[in-house]
Amino acid sequence: MGTTSVAGCASMLMLCYLATWGSRYGWCGAAGALADVLASGLALTLLWADWDSFDGDTVGRLFGVSVVAALTLAQVCLLAVLAARRTSLGMLLWSTVALAVLLAAVVGGLILGVDADEGTVRFIGIVAILDVLGTLVTIALGVFGRDEKSLTVTLTPRVAARLRARSLETGVPVTALVDEAIARYWGLSADRP
Repeated sequence: MGTTSVAGCASMLMLCYLATWGSRYGWCGAAGALADVLASGLALTLLWADWDSFDGDTVGRLFGVSVVAALTLAQVCLLAVLAARRTSLGMLLWSTVALAVLLAAVVGGLILGVDADEGTVRFIGIVAILDVLGTLVTIALGVFGRDEKSLTVTLTPRVAARLRARSLETGVPVTALVDEAIARYWGLSADRP
């Protein structure tokens, strides 16, 4: 059961990292995948290895830090993919990413043995609440919100079908294909995620 849980969790995180594939945030997905592989390998080591053959405390701490890194990078990947195209969300997006990184650093420090007092615990609570709130609002606005500069165009069924087919062939979202085609027509550079 433990191995199945590790594989399931690692797979879910990997999907978050793969969302950045082909975008300018691919580096974040690659870093997350490395952290995920490390955390999964250490989890399996902790599950299956003979504890007398290694320093369990060191492996446990390394596992904890790698899990925090993997989860934080998955969060950043999803935020970047869902909200980065909306320039109006830039301040909210990057302040939320900063909160996530700060929270990961503090929690990682605690896992590594930094002493925490009541103030540290309160600080973690405040940063965690702001991080969750920022994440929810950023993703909601990124998915459901509209930029004041965006434009909705209705295509004929024939053109729409051809555009969807091209999107499936290339793996490029329909909106990016339309943006690229119009930019090429006008002689502009297309903004790619």
